[in-house]
Amino acid sequence: MSGTANDIDPELTLGQIALEQKRIREKLIKEGVFNQNKLLPKPIDFCRVVVIHPDNASGFHDFKHLADKLVDVCEFMYVSSHFEGGAVEKEMQAAFDRALALHERSPIDALVIIRGGGSRQGLLTLITENIIRSIASFPAPVMVGVGHTDDKLLIDEVANIACGTPSKVIEYVMQTILRQVESAIYNFNQITSSSDNKLIILMARVNEFNAIIKSKVSSIISIYANKLMNNLSTIRNNAAKQIVSLDKTISENVSSIKIYVKRGIIYLDKNLSQIASAISSIASIKIDNYIANIIQNKNIVLNSTNKILMEYQGNVNHYANELKNNALRQRLRIEEKLNNSFETIELLSPAQTLKRGYCLSVGKSGVIKSFESAEKERSFTIRFTDGEGQVELIEEQPE
Repeated sequence: MSGTANDIDPELTLGQIALEQKRIREKLIKEGVFNQNKLLPKPIDFCRVVVIHPDNASGFHDFKHLADKLVDVCEFMYVSSHFEGGAVEKEMQAAFDRALALHERSPIDALVIIRGGGSRQGLLTLITENIIRSIASFPAPVMVGVGHTDDKLLIDEVANIACGTPSKVIEYVMQTILRQVESAIYNFNQITSSSDNKLIILMARVNEFNAIIKSKVSSIISIYANKLMNNLSTIRNNAAKQIVSLDKTISENVSSIKIYVKRGIIYLDKNLSQIASAISSIASIKIDNYIANIIQNKNIVLNSTNKILMEYQGNVNHYANELKNNALRQRLRIEEKLNNSFETIELLSPAQTLKRGYCLSVGKSGVIKSFESAEKERSFTIRFTDGEGQVELIEEQPE
């Protein structure tokens, strides 16, 4: 028996590939780089994805065909590179640099590396230390689908997610987005119900606060009004007492004047000729002094009364302004709480959910949450952020 070798690669054998993978693995583990990307949190949604791919590969075309259907919810940015030949490492490094620049400009959700439809021997050109290091140290989760399901290489070990083939990569992306859509619909229904209940509770609290504020303001105004009336009554009583005292003093002074006049008249009768001028002078001085004292005392009483009244008026104005400012601050705080609550409700509104690129199916009975409900409705409306359309389910007739 004899055999013929049709194709032998003298530079690379399976044993040499295994040794090279072992060397790279041990070196990156020692440096602490090997598991960096694998330990990153797996994507929970996909909005921006960079795809490194070979030109004109069948696996890439299958991937792009399905990815184009997600254009409204996810942006795919494609970077081409050779996956076979002598320029692979240089072109792959340039592709990694381009992906990193896109990530730094605006964070991406994942870096996808796909290659399908080629020979298994072509995959071996991807096993270089630079390529494995670039994948392991990339700051965003890396998804790989570069071979068939039975091809397990070092790039699968360091990647965050290894799907095997390009079709499984895009299937993973689509399933993740679908879960997010279902979760968004569920959360929207929960938020709508919760928001209505919270709004009712909030309005009840606002009415309660208004009643409390009105009650407190009325009570405070009543207290200060009573104090003011008591103070005014005290002022009036004090003023009346001072006026009575002044009248008494005036009466006493008048009586003294009369006595002095009578005595003067008697004295004048006896010594009219000697003291006429002296009496006239003294009487005039005393009368002027008494009149001046009366006027001075009256002015003092009036000034004191006016000063007291002005002080109480200032206190009343101060208390009134304080009450007004307190009521205004209470109102502003309540309005701020209301505005914050309305802004929160607005952020969770259906319109904001639609702006993220999702759509809602609405029938006569409300939001449609399952295909079974859609079959029962038969005809329903699909709402997008920029419009809506009518959908009707048509049952296919067997041929």
